[in-house]
Amino acid sequence: MGPVPPVGSSSRFPVAAGDRLSSLPDDLHTIMSFIPVRQAVQTCVLSRRWEHLWCSMPCLNINQLEFDLATSRASGGSRFEEFVNNLLMFHSASSLDMFRLHVTHSYESKVVE
Repeated sequence: MGPVPPVGSSSRFPVAAGDRLSSLPDDLHTIMSFIPVRQAVQTCVLSRRWEHLWCSMPCLNINQLEFDLATSRASGGSRFEEFVNNLLMFHSASSLDMFRLHVTHSYESKVVE
């Protein structure tokens, strides 16, 4: 095995001058439908072109477990409710091919208002 190029060297991994994410196809929202919605929404920080891409995803797979793992149970429920409410309020696809809402434990308040 040869020597590893020093950090910042472009001989092994050339850096493109442009935004390579923006060059991905326009139907990326369909591809993003295969990942959980929370992760899809988080992709909005990767590229300006992706900022509102999650709004038109034709499939929504919302899983409360993602919030339980990322936060404590005490605050996880309220963050999950807020996320679901905002997601549904700003989602603008003309139709949904699939909607899945997986809740792992009961709520005292409404999940979607």
